[in-house]
Amino acid sequence: MTVFDGINEVLRLLRRINHATDLHSKHLIKATGLTTPQLIVLKAIHELGEVTAGAIAEHVSLSAGTVSILLDRLEGHGLIERYRSTRDRRVAHARLTQKGADVVARAPALMRDKFIERFTKMNSAEQEKSLAVLKSIADMMDADDVDEQLI
Repeated sequence: MTVFDGINEVLRLLRRINHATDLHSKHLIKATGLTTPQLIVLKAIHELGEVTAGAIAEHVSLSAGTVSILLDRLEGHGLIERYRSTRDRRVAHARLTQKGADVVARAPALMRDKFIERFTKMNSAEQEKSLAVLKSIADMMDADDVDEQLI
């Protein structure tokens, strides 16, 4: 395989990943009316119970600011409600509404869940190799510069 062939194969595989992500995202929107990040946050609230934006952000690996925007949208759809802590009025919690619980119950599995299941079945050497390759590709694509709010 020449360098040119290798580059073409990497680019083809990146397009394949992007296409799969796009298709899954469209499927989620059609099934739930929510974007992938919105559904990830909604499912996190379902898993964690009554929870702060900071705890959600940590759980789903997004910034607190991004989670706050997503919570605004979910609240606007009537899927969650936010309330102040009785112990500390500075702290706000989020919880699912019945409508939100219904969406979670009927939502298809997230692509990330299938990925996590498959990744955890790999041995540690395969996991480390995969991480190193993905980090290298992300660095080549300046992925750190991408604003996660575009997600």
